[in-house]
Amino acid sequence: MSVSKEEGLKRIQEIVNSWTKKYAKKTVHLFDKVGGPSTFNLILTLSSFFRFLTEFSIPTRQKPIPEAAVRVTFYLKKEESGDLDVEYIFDNSSLVHSLKRTIRPEMMERWIDRHL
Repeated sequence: MSVSKEEGLKRIQEIVNSWTKKYAKKTVHLFDKVGGPSTFNLILTLSSFFRFLTEFSIPTRQKPIPEAAVRVTFYLKKEESGDLDVEYIFDNSSLVHSLKRTIRPEMMERWIDRHL
């Protein structure tokens, strides 16, 4: 089973919208579906997956192009059960997060605050 880009984008937007309402956020699809394990060993199966990038920032009228941003790279694949498996990393960190093991969602906005 595979996930469509549209389905993946919708799921990522649901996740990041639950993290913060304070920051501007933009999610883009990084490249077409690929097969095999990722460079970061995030998904260790031969199933296909998609990679998305979300950027959090605070543009203002005085500075419409923000000086700082927090970037999160998401990896999505559909499991045999039909559920979407989501794993992600922040900026250049090597720590792999998933929806099952990560910072509590209610703490994400404070985490982004510290990194901006």
